[in-house]
Amino acid sequence: MAPEPLTLLVARVGLGVHGALYRRLGRRRLTVVQHRVLRTLAASDGRHFRQLARDLRLRRQTVVAASRGLAASGLVTRAAHPTDARVVLLSITDKGRGVLDQLQQCIDRLERLLTVRLSPRQATDVTRALRLIDESLLIRPQFEVTGSE
Repeated sequence: MAPEPLTLLVARVGLGVHGALYRRLGRRRLTVVQHRVLRTLAASDGRHFRQLARDLRLRRQTVVAASRGLAASGLVTRAAHPTDARVVLLSITDKGRGVLDQLQQCIDRLERLLTVRLSPRQATDVTRALRLIDESLLIRPQFEVTGSE
């Protein structure tokens, strides 16, 4: 049998990692999208929905829905933009930073499990390769494949 094509391998591994991450986040009543919003706000606070959606490569409505749950849990605050009342700015709270720190410990443990059979160099190489693949998706987000390509 021929080796599994890279596309299918990345998809299968991605689903497995997503499932493991979702189980860990689910214990804290967070979704993967909510976690990504928190991480982004921790790095650059006071962002509006459109900025978050662009940076996370998600639909604006997805970010709005995720932020509602985060605000209800006290992990983010919502405030009106100082010059445009139509724009809502999101900021991470101290509670949100605490939850994010706890989640990072879970993610670190999961990453150690994922890379247990890799040398540090191999883990770095895999990470670098996956980032390049991710950048390829940015360049061509639709990734439409037709018979003529």
